Amino acid sequence: MEKEITSIESNQRIQVLDQLRGFALLLIFLMNLPALSRISFHYTDTLIPALRDDSVLTNFLLHLLRLLFENSSRPLFAFMFGISMVLIYDNVKRRGKNPFFTLFRRMFVLMLIGYIHFSFIWHGDILLMYALAGFILLLFISMSAWPLLLFTLLSTLLFNEMQSGILMYIDEESFNLSEGIQFNITHMIKNLFWWGTDYSFDSNPIVKKLLYQFQFVLPHLFFFLAGMLAYRLNIFGRLPRYRVAGWMIAIVLLAAGIYGKKRILDIETSFWALDNENLINFSVSLGIAFVIILMSSSRRMSILTRPFAAVGRMAFTNYLLQSLVFVSIFIPSGESFFRDHGLINQMPYTILLLLSLIFFGLQMWGSHIWLRHFHYGPFEWLWRWGTNLKLPPMRRKLPAAKENT
Repeated sequence: MEKEITSIESNQRIQVLDQLRGFALLLIFLMNLPALSRISFHYTDTLIPALRDDSVLTNFLLHLLRLLFENSSRPLFAFMFGISMVLIYDNVKRRGKNPFFTLFRRMFVLMLIGYIHFSFIWHGDILLMYALAGFILLLFISMSAWPLLLFTLLSTLLFNEMQSGILMYIDEESFNLSEGIQFNITHMIKNLFWWGTDYSFDSNPIVKKLLYQFQFVLPHLFFFLAGMLAYRLNIFGRLPRYRVAGWMIAIVLLAAGIYGKKRILDIETSFWALDNENLINFSVSLGIAFVIILMSSSRRMSILTRPFAAVGRMAFTNYLLQSLVFVSIFIPSGESFFRDHGLINQMPYTILLLLSLIFFGLQMWGSHIWLRHFHYGPFEWLWRWGTNLKLPPMRRKLPAAKENT
């Protein structure tokens, strides 16, 4: 029986990629938690957000999570998205099929689901942006390592401040970008693609929602291309062979990134930190990726990373489930479900964080159980169906001995 052209056989699957994806999903969940639960927060004098309980523990946890993972979780996920794009491209090409048509359909299905999620469930959706980025990545997908390295470096030079440039174009005369070429690109996008002055989602057409998400593509392009480059350089295969050097590089990346993020969080921050924020955030992302790769290749340490594999294989489904559950529960004030049912009058951040960890633990357990009986998660199955234009097998076949009992 001919297998689906995007299917990656179990003996070819890079287990560490699933583990990395699962860990990144946890980080994204933790960073999105205040917005997902719709709990308002204010900022203290040190720019550390404090929720309504404003306790010492809350401020400590928020500061620690921001320092370690804020603006580094999405780059990590984008990094792996780039890896997955090249992995699928090579597998489809190896089967003698056209990988561009396959990946185009794959991104189109992701764009449809992301648009629905963004429009009707949660405004913090990343799927739509990733789909739009995927279309651009098709321009680079067939490149070897050296051209990819050139475009990866070029992307961070051109688009390091693109996001802030587009968001602040309304006051562009008083906003001075250091890169002249970046200002020109920002100005071109504004004039060519953004019509009218009404920026509310309720009154904007579909194209404006797509362009709103597109403004986040260019600042993330470096992370996507870096993932594609890492795959072409076979980082997953080479790094475990040089464990000592790998650990040293991971520690340096984490230390440099965390130091830079601390400077960014400080009130009297230096301009070098702000000017290199993309690289600083990605330094932490890459350090985390190296740590997971090295741990997963160790017999003793892989026990800590293996539980993330199942939830990573179902990352699409689990990501949508996180937003659906938490947005549904925390409506409209961020504590109404619990307050209306007499469970708790106010939701402290510490309890909210505990609930999220419990929920993610249930997702890890549920994903493991689900994959015992099914090949894919529900949305992964739907995504594969739309990609291949034919129904993939869902339920795993039981061994003959079990079928006869």
